[in-house]
Amino acid sequence: MRKESGAPLYILSLNQPKEQTEELIGRILGRPVTAVQGCYEGILEWSVLVPSEDMNEQLRTTLAAYEQRCVLYLDGQRNAFLCPAPHFDSQQESEYIGELVSKDSVGSTQSYTLINGLVYYVR
Repeated sequence: MRKESGAPLYILSLNQPKEQTEELIGRILGRPVTAVQGCYEGILEWSVLVPSEDMNEQLRTTLAAYEQRCVLYLDGQRNAFLCPAPHFDSQQESEYIGELVSKDSVGSTQSYTLINGLVYYVR
């Protein structure tokens, strides 16, 4: 079993430009957020990392309004779960898909998030 390596969080996207993503999610959370470049199933997108305690109904409603199919949930051990619409909740209908790891380059990875020069993906 892996050691706790971080606070549980969600990685989500609205499939909007960086500035619009930051503005919309920042307004909902009541604080500035910084979007990171990501890719889901080969499609580039801007994503935001949201601590699990900040995931709220307004954010879920916004995800649904932007026709999102799922969000990625990472537990404290960095186990990754897909959380489908409409709940976008790790406690409801989530599917374990592997563990989050990092590497130096994208290579053939189809779904990933770039943070501080590292490529994070689920294996």
